[in-house]
Amino acid sequence: MENSALKASFGERYRHHVIIRDQLITLAGGVVDHLLTVETLAELIDAVNLARRLKLEYVVIGQGSGVLFSDVGFAGLVIINRTKRLSIDVTKSQVIADSGVLMQRLIVESASRDLTGLEFLAGLRGTVGGAAVMNRQANGVSLSQIVKSVTVLMPDGQIVTQPAQFMDYSEMSSRLTRVLANRLDLTETPELPVILTVTLQLSRNKKEEIMRKIQHFSQQNRAAWPLTLPSLGPVFKAYQGQPAERYLSQVETKRLVQGRAKLVPKQPNFILTHTAGLGASRTSDIMTLTLELQRAVAKKFDLWLEPNFICYGQWE
Repeated sequence: MENSALKASFGERYRHHVIIRDQLITLAGGVVDHLLTVETLAELIDAVNLARRLKLEYVVIGQGSGVLFSDVGFAGLVIINRTKRLSIDVTKSQVIADSGVLMQRLIVESASRDLTGLEFLAGLRGTVGGAAVMNRQANGVSLSQIVKSVTVLMPDGQIVTQPAQFMDYSEMSSRLTRVLANRLDLTETPELPVILTVTLQLSRNKKEEIMRKIQHFSQQNRAAWPLTLPSLGPVFKAYQGQPAERYLSQVETKRLVQGRAKLVPKQPNFILTHTAGLGASRTSDIMTLTLELQRAVAKKFDLWLEPNFICYGQWE
């Protein structure tokens, strides 16, 4: 019933029984029952509302840099968000971006209009919506510092614009990620608001200065993030204001390998999820390696690092 209804509504953009790792930049994950790509807000709203009517579990993702799907599979609908509308109001120094807009496109187009404030994310992967949900952080700056408002599709079907306070941001998290992270049963996905657009409050600056910052932070991020490798990360959130790398770099991690899952060399807060010639890591191995890292840090520092990714599907 579900696949026929989705096929009737979305045609060839809907697919049944798809290996999700082929759709994600992490190149990890098993089979999902239903997969749909949307390109407009109207399609995103229709897809979510249809899933709700069908009582079908669903997940909206961008590039998937902060999610991990089980090897066993996900018995629901994965909606890949490719919405791309972007509006820039130079007089107010504001941008309104669809949640599927790539962050790097937003940085470049804002800079072209002499708007500054996004340079700290230069070169990093992901979409505006994903960054807003996860409260993406780099170089000591968080996206929450420039979020003015979000327009969301509420669980009751209403579309409302909410101030940034609605997201209840904390370091590298929001109210949405905390609900998902605190699930006792990882097989269940609670009904949450879906972010449609994000309004960011930027400021004016000379284009030359903005481009200088973009180049600087791009170099910084390339050194700190394995941007050319299929990987999951940052695996852990900061702990009481201190980056997780501070603790991970002081524990013995060279021998921490689980199956094909291993730490990215010199970047202990990232797990390599796909190895050339060997293939993808099992997500169960990634989860086991994450737990081993938590235990190693807990043993040395008596603290527990919190994962910075969301799990979906059936976990053994």
